[in-house]
Formats: sequence, C-alpha cells, structure tokens
Amino acid sequence: MLDSSSLKIIATADNHLSPVLPRMSALRAQRRRKYLQDAFARVVSTAIADRYDIFIQAGDLFDDQSPTNEDRAFVAEQFHRLRSADIPVFAVSGNHDMPRQSTEHGYSAPLEVYRQAGLIHYFAATNVVHPILIETNKGSVAVGGLSYYSALRYIRDPLAAADWEDPEDLFSKAQFRVLVVHAEIESAFTTDDSAQVIRKTTIEALPHIDLLITGHIHRFRCEKIGAAACVVTGPSERIDAGDNPAEAGYAGICIDNSHVVTADHIHMEPQPQYIVDLPAAELWDENSADPAQAVIDRLEKYCGAETMLKARISGFITPEQYRIFNTQKIIRWGSARCFTFQLQLDALRIAYEKTHMPRTLGRAERTEPIRVIEQLFEDRIAQAGADAHERELWESARDDVIKRMRSSS
Repeated sequence: MLDSSSLKIIATADNHLSPVLPRMSALRAQRRRKYLQDAFARVVSTAIADRYDIFIQAGDLFDDQSPTNEDRAFVAEQFHRLRSADIPVFAVSGNHDMPRQSTEHGYSAPLEVYRQAGLIHYFAATNVVHPILIETNKGSVAVGGLSYYSALRYIRDPLAAADWEDPEDLFSKAQFRVLVVHAEIESAFTTDDSAQVIRKTTIEALPHIDLLITGHIHRFRCEKIGAAACVVTGPSERIDAGDNPAEAGYAGICIDNSHVVTADHIHMEPQPQYIVDLPAAELWDENSADPAQAVIDRLEKYCGAETMLKARISGFITPEQYRIFNTQKIIRWGSARCFTFQLQLDALRIAYEKTHMPRTLGRAERTEPIRVIEQLFEDRIAQAGADAHERELWESARDDVIKRMRSSS
C-alpha cells in the first residue's frame, strides 16, 4: 500500500504533437494527429483523476518548433485543465521542439507561450540549472530542468556542461528533489554515435537529487544511478513503426519520505503500426506467375482500417521478373485496406548476368541507374500498345532523360 504522504508524479515525453505527415492525405493526417492528441489528453486525464501532485513533460511535446495553431490551442486547453485541478506542470524542450540556433524563432520554443500565460513552469535554459521551489500537501519540492542544448557540438554530456545556480540552496532544503532533462542516459545501448548522452559519473556526482526524469529514447527505463532514480518515460503514442508498441504510455512515479523512488510504466494502446520485410526470392517461389499477389497474401494479416503498414522488399530479381512484378497492384490494395501503406523498393535490385556467370541471382551485379530508367520507359512504352502517339511521347521522353543523365555523368 502506497504511503499517503508519498509524492506522486506523472511524467510524459516524446508526445510529438503536430507532426508533418507528407505521405498522408489531409484527412488521414488530421486523424493521425488526433491519435497523438488523444494520447497526451489521456495522460492529463489520469493525472487529474488519480490526483497526482506534479505533472512533468520531459521534452518533445511538439514534433517541431512551429506546431499548428490547432495543436497550440489543444495544449493550452490541457495545461488549463491541470492548472484548474491545482496540479503544477514542469516542462523542458526536446531536440524536436527546441530551435536549433539563436536566430531561429528568436531561440524561443513553443512552450514559452504557456509559461508567459502562467500555465506551466518552463525551463528554457539549456546550460544552467536554476531550481524552482513549490509547496504541496506532501511537502516542499524543488524542481530543476534543462532544455535540449541544440547548439552543443563538442561537449556531449549536457548535464556535465551545465552550471548550477541555486543560491538559496533549494535542492538541499526541499523535502523532494527532481531534475528534468531531455537526453539519453548512458547505458549498455549507448554507442559512440549517440548524440547527447548524460554519463553515469555525472549523475553520480549530482548533489541532492532524488529523481532524474528524461525522454528522448522512446522506451521506458528506470535505473538507480548513484543516489538518483533515473526514469525514462517512453512516448505517449507510438511514433514510428520501429518503436516497440509496449513502450507507449507514461511513467507513474512516487517518492516517499525516505527518498525511496518507485516508478511504473503505464501502458496505453497505440495506433497499430507494422514494418514487414519480404525477401524477393521467396515471393517468386510462392507465386511465380503473380509475385504481387504473393506480397498481398503475406501482408493480409497485418491489414486494418487503423493500421499504418510499411512493406520492404529486398533482394535480387531478373529483368523478366521485374516486368511481371505489378507493384501498382500492391499499392492500390494496401492503400484501400490500411490507414496508411508504404511499399519500399529501395533495397530491390535488378540482376543482369555476365556472360561467364551461371544463371543465378546470388552472383548478380547491381544495375546502373541509366539501365533502370531505360527499363522503366520500356515498360511504359510496352503498355502503350497500339497507341502510336502515346508510344512516340514515351520514346521522346526516354531519349531526353537518358541524354541528360549521360551528359551529367
């Protein structure tokens, strides 16, 4: 049973509201944005219904620095709901919704508007931790934060590079101490290519911190490093098909009077998304006369009116196989059956045999771009059939494109 004196914190990040969705129709894009809005609204509703003491937004509330007016108004409404319920909101900007340079938007992030309206406590600083002290019915809470340091180039640990301005020693005086950032925390998954990583040694050296909350990596994680419990919230909605659907949700956190932190991931069911990899060789084995139908048969089980589906076909096929591969049939079928459908062919290669090679795709060579273009035009010319005028147009276009390609190579 949870001690009633424990501080209850609800934390969310990577909500990615107002994304640009160029591959979707206007209607579908609006519905997708509604999924993202609903996920954030559910976190807010839970905070109010379950009487959390503090609401934390740990970066990337928006997908970029210029959200739509609709999403700006939506967020204002959600923050107003929290203020009306006497739940203070603390927030930082992430790598998506923080301007990348001082000349962009005057280096003012979208969250600044809500701070000026008195709806949230927003930590706009990227290199200075300046805590705020509030009083709750559970005791005093000191909260500090760092927004994403977009200008950071050579110092990869943003927390190690930050200054601490706490002249009143709020972190040591407060009963509960919380730090909010938006960066990756060093772990077994950290690579040399990772962008900004807070090192464990930096966290171990933090003075008087019970809880460090962050987002950024789109998966929930809770780990004790030094004296601080480090919680990565996970995204509120599945952002990409590569994200684990189990990670969609938010973090429910409690800190008792002994500074013991417990954190749970509360799952929320996301919009269905799938990436399906299809080896080309297997498609012709299953249906050599109609490989497009073989693709459709494999994808059938993933389809749904709300499903975002991406199919990737990879491997080698012969020119003869390419000519009978009706990709438009797949695209028409997928577009009619799914919320969104993408057919990726960038890893599909047309194999041209060398005279001394046996007829095997395993020893095929990658085709030249000009040959691919020629083949595409040949297919369209063949489809023109007996229409001499259409054939003439396609042949003229082919000759012009090939000429330009050769002159630029």
